[in-house]
Amino acid sequence: SNPTLPVKAFPALTLATTGAISAGQEIELTYSGSDSAPAGTFAVFISGLGQYPVAYPTSGKVTVPADVTGQVYVVITSSNATVTDDATLAGPTIVEVPVQATTFSY
Repeated sequence: SNPTLPVKAFPALTLATTGAISAGQEIELTYSGSDSAPAGTFAVFISGLGQYPVAYPTSGKVTVPADVTGQVYVVITSSNATVTDDATLAGPTIVEVPVQATTFSY
């Protein structure tokens, strides 16, 4: 028989918003049981070395933080401090936030 893996599986987190996504945009994230998410639930956006928690309402609609770009991981947690297995409720999912091009005048 196979040994038990030392990892914990969480409910899948789904990005219900379609099309291009940008910082500051409202998106919808859903998971099994999200319509009854407890108070004090957060969507934590992980971008680079930073974690950016935003309140996660039962509607599942959250605003993408201004400081995230590129490939961003999102998890739903019961803590706005640090993402841990004990606090994670769902996810992760990946959200692509394109880097805005900078133009220079010469």
